[in-house]
Amino acid sequence: MTAPAAIPSVPVRSRRGQLLLIESDPEVRESLRMALECEGFEVSSVGDGSDGVHRYAAGLFDLVLLDVNRPQRGGWEVLSGLQQVNPAVGVVLLSVHGDVYAAAAQAGVLAVCEKPLAIAALSEVLLRLVQEDPGFRAKRLAEHRPIRVSVG
Repeated sequence: MTAPAAIPSVPVRSRRGQLLLIESDPEVRESLRMALECEGFEVSSVGDGSDGVHRYAAGLFDLVLLDVNRPQRGGWEVLSGLQQVNPAVGVVLLSVHGDVYAAAAQAGVLAVCEKPLAIAALSEVLLRLVQEDPGFRAKRLAEHRPIRVSVG
């Protein structure tokens, strides 16, 4: 009698997109990375904004999640650095302050997510952005209409 053929392992979810997470708080960064990987995203994470800009320039990412409230290199400065590498970079801002929406809209970000984050809502928005038609995205950005994800 022969041994049964091995059943190939199949991931629970298909890969949904390649994300770069730039988050200064190590605990938040690690928990968010793990949660998004459980949702099927591939996530590279860094804590330093300069490292994030360099990692973005060296890799292929669908979206960048950027903590705008950064202690070293400010989030707006990091955003500017990312946009110098690629003016069409897809950025999702993470912020503890809900009052960054107007500035984020003018800066050309795709979405603003308030902390604490609701992972299911964030995952839904990220998947939507990864799959978004480039023409629709350009129109929404030209109209300064980032998606808002709030906890309340």
